[in-house]
Amino acid sequence: MRSEARLPEPFRVPLPVPLVLEPVRSDDGADSYEITHRVSRAEILAGLKTEIWGYNGIFPGPTKESRTRLKIVMPQTNELPVPVSTHLHGGRTPPESDGYPYEEHRKDRG
Repeated sequence: MRSEARLPEPFRVPLPVPLVLEPVRSDDGADSYEITHRVSRAEILAGLKTEIWGYNGIFPGPTKESRTRLKIVMPQTNELPVPVSTHLHGGRTPPESDGYPYEEHRKDRG
């Protein structure tokens, strides 16, 4: 399907740098963040708002920076009309917290 939008010249639009998410709390050797999956609108092409399903309503991102050996707590709220599963990159994440498919489609892991 061809877009009716005026597309930019290839490699002329800078890559958007996602904002860095700040912890909502830091205590007991852990930083706590909150993420909400929700519908929003973002300007992906100049002058054109596109519906997105994003984290905290933004696209792309956000980025979460962490310190070595510091525990991260990140509860997530899903306001989307479908179940979601999130997989984190770059950390030591216990298997039970590593974005398995939602329960209805998950095989018994024993």
